[in-house]
Amino acid sequence: MTKTGSARYPWLSRALAGDAAIITSSRRLARELRAAHDSQQLDAGCSAWMTPKIVYWRDWLGQLYESESLAGSPRAIDPNSSAILWERSIRRHLDNPLASPRSLLRQVRQTWQRLMEWRVSLAELGGLARSSDERAFATAARSYSDLLDENHWIDTEQALARAIELLQAHTAGVARRITHAGFDRIAPLIDDFFDALRAIGCEVNAAPRKTTADSLTKSSYVNSDAELRAAGAWARSCLTENPAAHIAIIAADLESNSMQAERLVREGLAQGWQIGGPTFEHAVDVSYGRRLSDYPAVHTALLCLRWCHRGLSSPDVSVLLRSRFLGSGDSGGRSRLELHLRRLPDRKWTAAALSEALASEKNSPDANTWLAAVRKVASMQVLSSAKDAPIVWVERIDALLRDIGWPGEGSLRSDEFQMMNRWRNLLNEVAALGVVIPEMTFSESIRYLDTLARETVFQPEHTSGLISLLGTLEAAGMEFDRLWVTGLDSSRWPIFGRPLSLVSRELQRNNAMPDASPQDSLQYSRRVLKRLTESAPSVHLSWARTEQDSTQSPSPLLEELPPQSEHEFHDPGWFAESLLDSAGIQVVSSDPVPAAVGIERVSGGAYTVQRQTIEPFAAFAYGRLGITEIRQFESGLSASLRGSLLHEALYRLLQAKPSQRDICEWSETDSSERIAVAIDKAIAPALQHADGVLRRLFAMEVGRLHRVLAEFIVTEKARLPFSIEHLEETVEFEYAGIRLTLRSDRIDRLFDGSLLIIDYKSGLVKNLVDREGVPVDLQVVVYAAALNEEIGGLALFNIGSRGIQHKGIGGSVEWKNVPDDEWEAMLLRWKSLVHTSMEQIAAGDVAINLQLNKAQSRPLNVLSRAEERKRGV
Repeated sequence: MTKTGSARYPWLSRALAGDAAIITSSRRLARELRAAHDSQQLDAGCSAWMTPKIVYWRDWLGQLYESESLAGSPRAIDPNSSAILWERSIRRHLDNPLASPRSLLRQVRQTWQRLMEWRVSLAELGGLARSSDERAFATAARSYSDLLDENHWIDTEQALARAIELLQAHTAGVARRITHAGFDRIAPLIDDFFDALRAIGCEVNAAPRKTTADSLTKSSYVNSDAELRAAGAWARSCLTENPAAHIAIIAADLESNSMQAERLVREGLAQGWQIGGPTFEHAVDVSYGRRLSDYPAVHTALLCLRWCHRGLSSPDVSVLLRSRFLGSGDSGGRSRLELHLRRLPDRKWTAAALSEALASEKNSPDANTWLAAVRKVASMQVLSSAKDAPIVWVERIDALLRDIGWPGEGSLRSDEFQMMNRWRNLLNEVAALGVVIPEMTFSESIRYLDTLARETVFQPEHTSGLISLLGTLEAAGMEFDRLWVTGLDSSRWPIFGRPLSLVSRELQRNNAMPDASPQDSLQYSRRVLKRLTESAPSVHLSWARTEQDSTQSPSPLLEELPPQSEHEFHDPGWFAESLLDSAGIQVVSSDPVPAAVGIERVSGGAYTVQRQTIEPFAAFAYGRLGITEIRQFESGLSASLRGSLLHEALYRLLQAKPSQRDICEWSETDSSERIAVAIDKAIAPALQHADGVLRRLFAMEVGRLHRVLAEFIVTEKARLPFSIEHLEETVEFEYAGIRLTLRSDRIDRLFDGSLLIIDYKSGLVKNLVDREGVPVDLQVVVYAAALNEEIGGLALFNIGSRGIQHKGIGGSVEWKNVPDDEWEAMLLRWKSLVHTSMEQIAAGDVAINLQLNKAQSRPLNVLSRAEERKRGV
């Protein structure tokens, strides 16, 4: 954002006086100069003025070709249509299995653009091709050129060259005086452009520049984070001195880390911006934006469109359920749908399959609205293979998005409104592909739209930016009141040369192309750095002394600049660090957890009592507050799902409550059939929503379950006589004002009439008691305390692929048998542990176990602050 234009670009008004125009090296510079001119007019007291002729050179020539080309001239195609023709040529001649198709396409198009700008002919390209890749590219370029000629087309690069030729015959409207600005490197094509202007009588001059800055200082910092924070703090001090000053920071490699660089500069510029609300949201105006597909609204739209012709994973569907860019602002019902989705196995969901899986009469209105939108997406799937013109598909895409409520309700913010306009332009670009692809399928149209969104860099224009954060090359031609150039270490300066990899070095040297030799790269780096030091009256240069684990030195090019004085600006550090120990000790009045009143129902069953012995706070949070953890999406069959299937299969196998004698009478064939039926019934609900991949995984799990249950039957036949008394039955247990709903896996009646309480365990083998004879697993003891019958034993049945292991103890069991009187005393002590735990729950005991590791305490740390307490915070 331009704050004032009076001190900068003093040459601007003279360059635009009379019949004059300015041609720039970039659109950004053209916008900057127009804004500076407007500011200068306001400073001069003008209330109205003619729009200045300030144009990016490519736009100037492109408009000239469109307006002056004669009937019968080749039709100019846009860059996206050109990319499709290149794709065809690449597949035919340059198919490299090791290269990413999109990466290879970008490399090919960049190579073609440079060849056209440096006026290299196809004959020269092919004649000097040496390696197989160079020859393949030369052949692909010839094929691409032939495609253009056959269809009487011309691409953007060729149109620029033709436009220069048109200048000789069409001079009307061309300004008599031309000033060019921002060109660090002038390609032969641009030179030809300037020569053609001179040939028709135009005066062509370069914009004047200062010789050097009035103040040139330098400093170094421990790392790049400190360097960028210090730059932000420096910008703040500059604005304090002059709020109207135009301040800029140049950051190396901004294209690859723009978001991180912006955060670091803002950290120094506006300490505490994180708690400042929207005030500092756009305090830093970054020159490089994000891919359009990375914006949440566009990402949501693309997910919906992909869903029209292929399945989405559960995490992707979760994004759509939580997105504010679909449907109404109400989200309670959709949140419940999302929680239900997490209970289902992750799979590739078609829109129709998901609608069926989540449909329920209990769904709220907002959930039903969302599911109605899903059904509209599903209805488009029938069109996925039909062919039509791109413009027809674009109209259908636009209509579908409107029908499903995108981009949501409510007014759009300024940046969202600009993003929506860019999205509509993107749809128009897909429609324009009809020039080279008259017909395509719906799936293809979505693929092209998806690709363009991922390759389109978009940045909303803001009016609230306090300073500019620019890349090294993006600042070409710009002037500032104060400038800080970062990243001037020897690893970045001189700028690393990037010669064309698909064109021979000999050809590049013959045509003096960029980075054709180390000397060219060095000279270019010198020009760019010199230009930066001439861009403001006060310039500061800096570098980081370390980068990750390596030590860095300043660039040797700094020694070639005019003398610089040392001036290290303070790095304010991280704002969060300043908060440590900043507040005094505050005594908070005691607010104890209330005791249970009357009979309080506590969720979690027997496991809540178990939790009380491990971490009382967890028992309170899960049992009394009813907190539940949000399940993570897991690929394949999760451990919890496999455990549930095993429990359900065991229940189905023993549902008729056979005695041990009955089980012993089962033949091998009979057992196998019973197992198969049990597994089929257990797995049927899960298979209902399984795709092809999950069905194959379930088939493998069926084989595993069959082996496990077969071994289980063998172990059951070897046990002492028993009969099954209860399976998966619910028992209400009240004690000390606490009511628990218990559900035991299984209770057997033993030969002496006593009961054996059994809990199935899958996964790692678990012990029932420790070496001191104290229960490790208190859940079976809770069941024993709830039953008013004689308990002959407690047991854990560890059932898994590695075998069946029984961990049991009691007076009537075969595993760890103890005398009856000793067993009765032992069980009585254990029941007292259960009673004590329930009394503690009822009393509101919420002690925090600081002995738990981070993984164990993490789920509730936001409430318990366990990790902070360990550190004494």
